[in-house]
Amino acid sequence: REAIKHYVTDTDLPAHAVRRLALLHPGGADRAIGTALSIKDFSWERNGEALLRRYKPDQFDKPLLPSTTVVPEWYVDGKVPPPEPILESVPVRPEPALATRAARSPALCRTSLWPSALSCLS
Repeated sequence: REAIKHYVTDTDLPAHAVRRLALLHPGGADRAIGTALSIKDFSWERNGEALLRRYKPDQFDKPLLPSTTVVPEWYVDGKVPPPEPILESVPVRPEPALATRAARSPALCRTSLWPSALSCLS
């Protein structure tokens, strides 16, 4: 009862959420909303839009734009998200054999990615 009252009267909750509930449960919505708000003989068809305009007037000042939420396929299928990819890290120190080759080859030394490669140029 309190949840329904909150949905209808809270200005931060969208009016389309209440409309959708009323469309999914036509007879139940009439009784539930009427009971929650103490409105006798409430009918969504007859009183629904007026009720929303009363409690959510700001939502009727601007045009209703369609909303889209992009979700990953695993979410739609109700599955667990895939694990995060493991990124390979750049070695902090070169392997000794590679450093020796870099020292003998100036071309390899210039293309090396680690800071100590600069020492082979001197």
